[in-house]
Amino acid sequence: MGVQLDISSDEMARRHARLKQAMAASGLKALLVFGTANSNGNASIYAAGSFRYLSDFYTLTLYAVLVVSPDHPCSMFVPSELCEDRGRRVSWVKDVRHSLDYASDVVRACRERGITDGKVGVVSLGSIPVPLYLELRERLPAVEFVDATQTLLSIRHFKTKEERDLIAKSAWINDQAFQALLHELRPGLREFEVVNLLQTQQRALGADGIFNLISSGRFSAGTQGRPRLYHASSREIAAGDSLTLEVSCSYGGYWSQLVRVVSVGPADPDALRIQEAAMTTLNKATGRLRVGMRVNEYFGAMAEEAGRLGYKLITPTGHLCGMDLAEARIDNRTTIALEPDMAFICHPHLVEGTGRWLLWGHTFLMTENGPASVHADEETGFYAV
Repeated sequence: MGVQLDISSDEMARRHARLKQAMAASGLKALLVFGTANSNGNASIYAAGSFRYLSDFYTLTLYAVLVVSPDHPCSMFVPSELCEDRGRRVSWVKDVRHSLDYASDVVRACRERGITDGKVGVVSLGSIPVPLYLELRERLPAVEFVDATQTLLSIRHFKTKEERDLIAKSAWINDQAFQALLHELRPGLREFEVVNLLQTQQRALGADGIFNLISSGRFSAGTQGRPRLYHASSREIAAGDSLTLEVSCSYGGYWSQLVRVVSVGPADPDALRIQEAAMTTLNKATGRLRVGMRVNEYFGAMAEEAGRLGYKLITPTGHLCGMDLAEARIDNRTTIALEPDMAFICHPHLVEGTGRWLLWGHTFLMTENGPASVHADEETGFYAV
């Protein structure tokens, strides 16, 4: 609880200054930001990352509320005395209060700031408990509560030098963990043992958040032999299996991801064929990616290349990343323009007519010259152990 970010006080001041400008442009008198007990950055509608982005804190249990307004210090309400004590020790927020009644305390904080009407942003409406939302509307009837997720994400999407360095360190940890696993992987291990080998290495190298997924089974057996990526099970890895591994961790609060395929024994010819197609799809589409291209256009370039190779491209195909593992999806509906200093994970998800599937990819940073992998030694081959 409250693992501190490797972000300087100057960076934090710049962060809040940018937020103040964005709030003014959106006509917001205040923000209510909700944070859950999920430190992994996989909580509902980006709440975990947004809360930690502004407070450098996540709650041990239940949820917490951060009240942000342009001309007043932030106030943070937490659900226990333990969280209050820890928050005062590690958070950037100085006004940390144990609350037994969030509605009363949030209303009081708004009135202290002279906010009794106008627009108040919520990050996010998908995260606020319904009873609290209804009570706030009843007690502040002249206030219009609006979803302000995009207001905050519009700042979070652009990574500073400090943030980019943390993403690169996270990628290095994932690279090291994956390479260490290759030396230990063998028939007879269970899925949870495989993932534990990754996690042990990630933790040893300083990861503060972990989200690893696995799929195992005979590749040529199609969907009957190899289920989709999920949390590890007790299934035993057999000789001839193919493993897809989604290796994800955060360092200093910032996420990266490596998605790779490994054959336990000689590589399956069908797996090799689709893996090469996935690599080609990623490399050719990413080679066409330029500053200002929209996410849905990038997705379309991948879909076009996959189709040329005889495959269908489906989601999940990737996501923008930062203090949440998924800040926005890479799909045919997302219209965000990819600009310098944005970070994203791309792993083309190819499916053929038999139902066999494969993902392969990793993490990139956008630069003025286009996307650049953040992995020190970008791998381009199929692994067999």
